[in-house]
Amino acid sequence: MRTFLLTCLPLLAAAATRRPLLGANQPCWDKTKELDALAANNGGVLPPGGERPTCDRLGRFSPKQCSGSQCYCVDPQGEQLEYTQNRWEADIMQCRCAREEHEIAEAGQLGSSVKCDVQGNYHHTQCRGSSCYCVHPATGEAREGTEAHVGEFSALEEKCSSL
Repeated sequence: MRTFLLTCLPLLAAAATRRPLLGANQPCWDKTKELDALAANNGGVLPPGGERPTCDRLGRFSPKQCSGSQCYCVDPQGEQLEYTQNRWEADIMQCRCAREEHEIAEAGQLGSSVKCDVQGNYHHTQCRGSSCYCVHPATGEAREGTEAHVGEFSALEEKCSSL
């Protein structure tokens, strides 16, 4: 019984929280190891076009990746999303909105959406139901005191664009 508990409880806990066990799903770290092996076989140099990805603390791909002259938004597995910018224009590119937009679509959450700008950041005005508000473009956090009814969207859009 003790062996069963020691073996199964971590698996059940991971399933209940929907988080992978440490080492179970770390595609970014796997890609980094793969590139390190290529470099080791090439005198410590990555092959042309090879660039190490940016990983989060769980080993998934960070929302923004850059390679060559381009930066782009990716899902946690590293699959490219539709938002791309020239590297020299991507300083404020965060891709958090693009990632959230992707996760909403993957989960099939009807009635839930976010509006992203061309860089994959949050558009400065967001709405949920009939309530609209200004948000911080990098984080999507609502700005205090900016809530308005959807019928006043045009005026709010103007206000939010100047914040």
